[in-house]
Amino acid sequence: MAFPSSLLSFRRVRSLHGPALAVLMAFAVTGCQTSSEGSSSLLTGSTETVSLKTAALAAQKYEQNPEDTKAGLHYARLLKDMGQIDKALSILAEIAKRNPQDVGLTTLYGKELAEAGRGEAASQVLTAVVQTGKADWKVYSALGSAYDQQGAFAEAREAYKSALTMKPGDVGIM
Repeated sequence: MAFPSSLLSFRRVRSLHGPALAVLMAFAVTGCQTSSEGSSSLLTGSTETVSLKTAALAAQKYEQNPEDTKAGLHYARLLKDMGQIDKALSILAEIAKRNPQDVGLTTLYGKELAEAGRGEAASQVLTAVVQTGKADWKVYSALGSAYDQQGAFAEAREAYKSALTMKPGDVGIM
């Protein structure tokens, strides 16, 4: 696959390292494909077209300041859009770990784990959110999904029941 010279010069490619180089390589290996899966998570719904340049810049920005939550979320979203789910989850895990007081970030990480089919990890993360006392119906619904993935149907029913108690009659939960 040839990269247009307007996107990235050879000299710039040689200067990339760490996550930026990983994005470049992942992008090249996947043939610049993007994921078109729908989701209700914060990591989807981007109108931005993922380009090599955009992904490399996001990786560099995050690498320069891993404490920048906004940059990390942007980088994770681009990785997900490129189909690099494992790497996106890794970035989300780092962000959530750096911000343990932010229930929203932890919830996002748990939901993304569930969406990726990692029910056991998702249920652990989402149970931790429930234990904070700050869980909303969406957390319980995602927790139900995580339990379903594990075949823990009784626990899934309880989680869905909690979600329906908070948001009665919601078809998405039922």
